Amino acid sequence: MKTKYSIIVALIVATSSLVSINEIANQQQPLFAQPSSSPTIHIIKDGTNSYAISSGSARVGTFDTSYTILGSVDSLKSSMDLIRSTIIQDFESSPTIGYVKVPTAVSPSANPFADIATLNQTITSEINKAIESTERSNLTDTTIKCNFGMELSEWKCINYGLLR
Repeated sequence: MKTKYSIIVALIVATSSLVSINEIANQQQPLFAQPSSSPTIHIIKDGTNSYAISSGSARVGTFDTSYTILGSVDSLKSSMDLIRSTIIQDFESSPTIGYVKVPTAVSPSANPFADIATLNQTITSEINKAIESTERSNLTDTTIKCNFGMELSEWKCINYGLLR
């Protein structure tokens, strides 16, 4: 059985509004044009996971979670703590959090899975690197894509500039 879920979290600086994925996709004006003085940061989550059921028991199969962060470079920098905490809090509620594998060189013990502190540190580090890379760009708006799957060593957040 394969489960696919997508949610959107609209992270609003100094306001509280929820924006649906259809509103983002169908906007006629630029995504980052805001009527108020507070720019909006959009965090879009897309996750896929599978379960295998046999002999009366269920086990986690494959899974992948990605977060796309959209916003102005200045708003991303000024809201870095809130972006990190939002994604960490969301990922901690994931049913697959206990199944992320660490490389055997990192965990030579019998437990092949990353602990929550290691996961949170990796999320923090990857988001920090991606947001800091926006400082070297000449863009005013940017898109950061974070991919968090089954293997901790493959977790990455990359600044793609402005994608539409």
